[in-house]
Parts: sequence; structure tokens; C-alpha cells
Amino acid sequence: MTTPVFPDRNLRIPERDTRIDVLRALALLTIFIDHVPGTAFEALTYKNFGFSDAAEAFVLISGISVALAYGTKFRPGGRLLATLKMWRRAGVLYVAHIVTTMVVMALFCAVAVFAKRPELVKLINIEPLMKNPPQVLVGIVTLGHQLGYNNILPVYAALLLMAPAFVLFVSYRPVAALVASGTLWLVAGIWQIAPPNYPEPGFWFLNPLSWQFLFNIGLVAMLHVRRGGVI
Repeated sequence: MTTPVFPDRNLRIPERDTRIDVLRALALLTIFIDHVPGTAFEALTYKNFGFSDAAEAFVLISGISVALAYGTKFRPGGRLLATLKMWRRAGVLYVAHIVTTMVVMALFCAVAVFAKRPELVKLINIEPLMKNPPQVLVGIVTLGHQLGYNNILPVYAALLLMAPAFVLFVSYRPVAALVASGTLWLVAGIWQIAPPNYPEPGFWFLNPLSWQFLFNIGLVAMLHVRRGGVI
């Protein structure tokens, strides 16, 4: 069996790298600008100049963040605690997603009623709730029904649930882990393998089986750097 290589825990690395926070904040700000069409700033975001946008940057940075936060902790004897911390973080994101979903639905419905704009309930996937409340509420809780512009947290939570397996695999065979991740991305895209929607037909708008590739690129790259490598 290949001996795992872990980052040196004796390296003097700050507890939190604020540069990551700055980059993640810029990605979130750009996502916000891109989701408010018609503003002057929209033409300046980098979705206009390449093949990706701020969502890809956010997921890549998320993989880097996991490597920074848990790379030195995922050792024999500490793996269970590190896994529980990642899953706890995923739980926090799940709760945040449910709360924001309820708030957004309440705001849209309130404006539709008090401003006499009933057409608003037809936007961002709210209308199914009006037609079939019991099933849609089940779908919201199980993440099978997601509002438009409100689907980044579920994929991030799903990636954190998978992250312990990613980190363990990368610790033993980083190149093989990246190849496996890329293969999963390719297979999921070709055969459209993704978590299903409920109760509406279709699949998640952001497929975690596809986005995990970007997440793992950030994870592998940062763990490589923390072992003393260069990119």
C-alpha cells in the first residue's frame, strides 16, 4: 500500500489565510452582480471573457479552503474528528439553505400579495409550491426542490459530505484521485447522472458529481503546496 503523505504539521502556517477569504468574498460579490441583470457592473465580470464565471471560482476556492482547514488534521487518529467537523459544516450550510429558501419565498409571496404582482410567484421555481404544497415542502427539505439563484449551498454541502473520502484518497494517491475525479465528472456529464429533483422532473441545477472535479483540483493543488510542492 502506498504510504500516505500528509502536510507537515510543524510548518508555521497561520490558522486562517485571509487571502482565501478575500478571494471568496470577491467570488460571492461577482455572483451577486451576475444575478442582477442590467447593471453596469455586469459587463465587467469575468464571465464575459472566458469559459467560466464566479461559481467555478467559488467551488475551486472551496476545495483550497478544505485543504487549508483540514489538511494537517486528517491523520491517523484525527480522521474521525476532522470528518465530523466537515459534516457539521455541511449541516450548517444545509440549515442556512433552508432558512434562506423560506425567507426568499416569504418575500416573493409578500410582494406578490401587497404590491399586487401575482406574476412574481411564477418566478425562480416558486409556483410549484402554490400548486402542490405538501410535496414541494418535502422536496425543499430533501433538497429535491431548489429555488432559482438559491442552489449554491446544496452543492457546497454535498461536496463537504464527500470531502473526507476525497482527502483520504488524495493523501495516498493524489494523481489517481484527480484522475478518478475527472472520470466521474466526465461520466456524470455524458450520462446525466445527478441527484433528482422532487416533485418536479429533472435534476439538480448544480450537479455535485460534476462540480466535485473543480473542488478536487483546488484540494489536490493546495495539499501539494502544503507538502512543500510548487505549482
